[in-house]
Amino acid sequence: MRQLIVRKSNIFFVMAIMAGSIWLVGCGQAGKGDDDPARALIESKCVQCHSLKQAYKKRSSGEWPVVVDRMVSHGADLSAEEKAQIVAYLQAHYSK
Repeated sequence: MRQLIVRKSNIFFVMAIMAGSIWLVGCGQAGKGDDDPARALIESKCVQCHSLKQAYKKRSSGEWPVVVDRMVSHGADLSAEEKAQIVAYLQAHYSK
């Protein structure tokens, strides 16, 4: 009986470690751990209408300028400089 309890606790421990690892990997994907000003723009401007998951959806490099222009046409308040920063950041970090 003691052996069974030890095995169950070991399995629980391994599963907890795996779950924590998966969570950390997920956070790393969302955060990328950078302090790029363009990332801050995305997180302040784009999330007014979109989730971060949607904002950081992988697209081809050529799609990003079209997507950002479309968002501006729908009312996203971005200067030309902010648009350029966001497109460059998304192309560098979130292109297929």
